[in-house]
Amino acid sequence: MIQIEPLLFQSIDDDYFCAFRQDDDGKITHLFTNGTSTFEKVP
Repeated sequence: MIQIEPLLFQSIDDDYFCAFRQDDDGKITHLFTNGTSTFEKVP
């Protein structure tokens, strides 16, 4: 994976992407894939 924009990454082998969401404090809260998966960070 390489970073192509802030919080956005692309696989170097194919067109797979993943993105992160951060809250107002700058902490990462979610991970999104270019499929149907969303992951929420839990304590």
